[in-house]
Amino acid sequence: MKFVSRHLTVEAPGSELAVFYAFEGKFSANTHLKDADVWFDGYFSNLFSLEQFSGKANETAQVFPKDGIPVKKILLVGLGKKSDLKPEAVREYGGTIGKSLKDFKAETCTVFLPEAKSSVISAVQIGQTVTEGILLGSHTITEYKSDPKPDKLPTEICLSPSAKGMVAAVDKGGAIGEITAWAQNTTRELVSQPAMFLTPTKLAKYAEQFAAEYGFKCKVLSTPDIKKLKMGCLLAVNAGSDQPPKFIVLEYVGPKAHKRKVCLVGKGITFDSGGYSLKDAVNMLDMKGDMAGSACVLTSIAAAARLKLPVHVIGLIPTTENLVSGKGYKPGDILTSYNGKTIEITNTDAEGRLILADGLGYADTFKPDALIDIATLTGAAKIALGYTGAAYFSNDDRLAKKVENAADTSCEKVWRMPLWEGYQEYIKSDLADIKNSAGRAGSLCTSAAFLANFVGNNKWVHIDIAGVDVDVKGGSYVKKGSSGLGARLLIDFLRSW
Repeated sequence: MKFVSRHLTVEAPGSELAVFYAFEGKFSANTHLKDADVWFDGYFSNLFSLEQFSGKANETAQVFPKDGIPVKKILLVGLGKKSDLKPEAVREYGGTIGKSLKDFKAETCTVFLPEAKSSVISAVQIGQTVTEGILLGSHTITEYKSDPKPDKLPTEICLSPSAKGMVAAVDKGGAIGEITAWAQNTTRELVSQPAMFLTPTKLAKYAEQFAAEYGFKCKVLSTPDIKKLKMGCLLAVNAGSDQPPKFIVLEYVGPKAHKRKVCLVGKGITFDSGGYSLKDAVNMLDMKGDMAGSACVLTSIAAAARLKLPVHVIGLIPTTENLVSGKGYKPGDILTSYNGKTIEITNTDAEGRLILADGLGYADTFKPDALIDIATLTGAAKIALGYTGAAYFSNDDRLAKKVENAADTSCEKVWRMPLWEGYQEYIKSDLADIKNSAGRAGSLCTSAAFLANFVGNNKWVHIDIAGVDVDVKGGSYVKKGSSGLGARLLIDFLRSW
């Protein structure tokens, strides 16, 4: 779909399909619909008067215009209360449109946009969020269907702001929205790939492909390199697999990049059986998605390059499978991590923190000004916060605030959890420096406490996206399945850096 911005009048949308918005309440409160109502033979006012439409958020109605009207199809979408008009409401508006497009099979579409309010939402934000919503809501994965039938979507979508003076700003926001939606949709596609296809080697090839296409550096370390670096944790987790591990190093230096460096580390377990601490059948089913953190790091850095952000960002992705075999690592083993700490293995299903230990330790060599890791790390995160937001931890309040600000702008919710020193007592080992799992009590916090041993003196944030990496029901702009959550959060963090 191609997006353009033009200021059009309601009587001449210039497209096969026209999309109008309506605020919740009486028709008289929707002054922007009055002119359109005259042209469309009173359909809009009748819908309100007959209580067939109320304008509630994401409510839809199809309107059939009379002969002689220069538009064949009309979609009316509720925006909710006017007082609630914020970026997320406009993103949901776009998502509802995106999900509805396949039903209309229109070649062209005009979407009328609400008026910007400088104190709440800008024209740039309107352009960005409605574009994100449309692209996220219309996205489908048909790659694995025997007879894929792609949805017929418009070749062109015109975003029509409420005033001519908004066109340039909406256009600018739309360009940002296309890239951020691409990042989230690409994350969803990577996470949805079966583990038989998305091996560590294939993930590395995607990284090389994106780097070549979008203009950033990519170096892939293979087994000999990993052994030379003495990344004992990554090698141990990989021991049970026939697929070789990879350690992917990405680097983007934008135009006029700030000297302060950001380092992102993503967990890349392309399939997690749990190892000898074997998962049950139900909990193993979705473990092809245990590399969601790595996908977020890859797509957010690619997006930063596409947006030409003035940042210096490094991405580190340790990636492997965690399987069972006669060569696999076992409970009771003692590993030596990249930074020299020894780790007693009490649970082979606590493998994500092991490969992150090597990743975080290696990140310290870059001396970053901000270090962020993102991972589907613990089932405890889902128990604590459900499917609504991600748990995060930080050793620096200012960096934590930057992450929370990015969460607010992206509307990818995070909630800070404690990193109390007492949790270190939980993971003390009698035989090694620390153990990789302390059991169920406080397991969300003890997992972060484990990682804290590998971040050096860096300002650090750990984001646990377990639970929110999958949308179990499907929302207004993300369909059921992989959510891609985390990509927009990291992009907005880098945009504000």
